[in-house]
Amino acid sequence: PIGSTVLTGGVMACVSAFFTTDEYLFVKGLYDAGCQNYFDAIGWHWYSVDAGFVNEPPSATQLFYLELLKCRDLMVAKGDSAKKIWITECGIPFPDASVTLTQARDRLKVMLELLLGNAWIDKVFIYNYRNSGTNLTDGNNVFGAVDFNFVKKQPIWDYLKTLRGGL
Repeated sequence: PIGSTVLTGGVMACVSAFFTTDEYLFVKGLYDAGCQNYFDAIGWHWYSVDAGFVNEPPSATQLFYLELLKCRDLMVAKGDSAKKIWITECGIPFPDASVTLTQARDRLKVMLELLLGNAWIDKVFIYNYRNSGTNLTDGNNVFGAVDFNFVKKQPIWDYLKTLRGGL
C-alpha cells in the first residue's frame, strides 16, 4: 500500500552457537536472489555479544556492529543508498551477573549513540519494555526497562526517558 515500508525480516546471526550464517551473507543472498526491488528497508537485530553469544560492551569494533557496516556498504554498492536500515531489536540484558544496572545503562547509551550516529539508520526499537517473566536465568527475562512486576529498573528507566519520544 502507498505509504507503507516493506522490511526484510529482522536479520540477526551469530558466527557460531545456534545460528548458521551471518547477517552479511543473508543480505548478500537477498541481492544475489534478485530481491532488491521487493523491500524498502533492511530489518536488523543488534545485541552486543561475541560469536559465542556472550555479552560484551558495544563498540565501533564489535563483531555484529561491523557486520551492520559491511551490509550497509553492500547496499550502497548495489545502488540502494537511499534505503534505510531499521534496528528492529537491540538491547542490553540487565540484570546480568556480569553487568550492573549502571553498566547496562552506559552500554545501552553507547549502543544507541553508535546506531543513531548513522543517517541511514531510520528507526531503533529497544527490546523490550518489560521482562517476559520472573526467572532471571532465562535470557528473555532480563532485557526489560521494567521487571515482570512493572518495577522500573533505575538508572536505565531515567536514561530511556531522555530519548526522543521518551517512554
